[in-house]
Amino acid sequence: MESVWGYENMLEPRTVDSHIRHVREKLRDAGFPIERYLETVRGIGYRLTDYPDWST
Repeated sequence: MESVWGYENMLEPRTVDSHIRHVREKLRDAGFPIERYLETVRGIGYRLTDYPDWST
């Protein structure tokens, strides 16, 4: 987080996790298969595992 927001940030490490959880919940509620596209990498963060085909 320091490389993104700098040393003087007010964020706790769990803040990002909390936001990701809320985004995942909203996407699931909308019927989007988020587990197919976003993976949690323990100790590192998150990564995209695939890209949705937005053309359909």
